[in-house]
Amino acid sequence: MHVNRYPTDLCRRAKLHAILDWHHTNLRQGAMGYLVNTVLAPKFGIPPNPKGAAECEQKLVASFSTIERMWLKGNAKFLMGEDKPSIADLCLVSEIMQLHMLSAEERDKMIGPYKKVQEWMEDVKNATNPHFDEVHQHLFEVIASFKKQEA
Repeated sequence: MHVNRYPTDLCRRAKLHAILDWHHTNLRQGAMGYLVNTVLAPKFGIPPNPKGAAECEQKLVASFSTIERMWLKGNAKFLMGEDKPSIADLCLVSEIMQLHMLSAEERDKMIGPYKKVQEWMEDVKNATNPHFDEVHQHLFEVIASFKKQEA
């Protein structure tokens, strides 16, 4: 696995910083906010918040659009047109992976229209496996335990 985690070129590094800064106030707020308001809060006895979930869903879908429009231009496999994944690719894809807590239908409703995002996620996974699967194993264990509780 060869990952260009952190570029040495200052211009590329500045772009990477911009993506990571954007991530915290856009993709993360949308993804985590939606999951907290729909999936996680009820697990802790807190009622779901449909209004909060709807607001976060809008931010999440807008984030997918931004990723496609701004950072996955042309035929590039990775953010910023890089030929190898960076730390930004890993951070953003890992954020989106949390959406596996949702039903497949609900997840597809949000990310389904964004084919480039889906291809990019697969490219990041393929470029970083077996480590990608190892890192996300705990997430899938948590999801399995949630499903077990519901049964």
